[in-house]
Amino acid sequence: MQVVIDIDERDFSRVVNTGKTCDNSIYVAFKNGIVLPSEHGDLIDRDKITYNDWVVDEPCVSKKNIVDMPVIVPREGVTE
Repeated sequence: MQVVIDIDERDFSRVVNTGKTCDNSIYVAFKNGIVLPSEHGDLIDRDKITYNDWVVDEPCVSKKNIVDMPVIVPREGVTE
């Protein structure tokens, strides 16, 4: 199972460095996390996509620009 969570950087550092947390922040982060579907594709940061052009006030991007994006979370269980 893969879960995306939002956690305070200080809390994250505390857990990584000590293996302990003093409050419920970790539990709350997991509770509020987003479970990724079992066969999701690659997750990328769409804000970092390089756009090629604009069409009717909308950004236009090539498939190559999307394919070349660094992957944040690799796909899981997807067959081609």
